Amino acid sequence: RRASPGWPFVTGEIAEGTVINPTNGFWVSLAGNAAAMGIINVLVPFGQVGIGISLALGLFTRFGGAMGALMMLLFFVAAWDFGYGVVNQHLTYALVCATLVGLGAGRYYGLDGMSADRVSPAIRNLLMSGRPVPATA
Repeated sequence: RRASPGWPFVTGEIAEGTVINPTNGFWVSLAGNAAAMGIINVLVPFGQVGIGISLALGLFTRFGGAMGALMMLLFFVAAWDFGYGVVNQHLTYALVCATLVGLGAGRYYGLDGMSADRVSPAIRNLLMSGRPVPATA
């Protein structure tokens, strides 16, 4: 017996066009809210560009990576269909962003490491991954 794409949440034969996402109602209602969509239609593309610039330049990598992981997790839940199993590209990208945050990638080859000594420790610990370079003799 072949398992359905929605197993274990959906069993048996699935009718064509059936939505397997348990959060579908939320996303449909959100899409029907014109005010929310006006905000979302601005935040998503600007967020994607901002996250990309942040990670490419290594500037504010802790914040950019965290926001990238959050965005990808929201996309993962919205695109949840189990058609190809539980893992899809959004979950993979979220894990990559979280790894960049955990490694502190900006301190190696990014602007975070070069500008760490010019920023207060509170901002550096919250947004950046760089550490000040010790003074050499």
